[in-house]
Amino acid sequence: MRTRERDAMNYNEALKEKYAHFPQVKRIARHRQVPRHVYYARKEIRTIKDSQKRKYAKTSALILYDLIRLSSMYSLLIRDLW
Repeated sequence: MRTRERDAMNYNEALKEKYAHFPQVKRIARHRQVPRHVYYARKEIRTIKDSQKRKYAKTSALILYDLIRLSSMYSLLIRDLW
């Protein structure tokens, strides 16, 4: 990093610290600017993970439903035998 770049970054950081109590500066500091390809890659990964969660939640719900159905069938069988 060149000295001019480093000096500019240091100056910008000093300004952020100096005016940190202003709401506009707080808002700007909170919003992290990332490159577009990084933003969309992160968004895509998030959607893939969410879809995996939904997929496995659905299968576990189906397994639970089958177990409940089987247990009710067994209880009916046992009741009929008595």
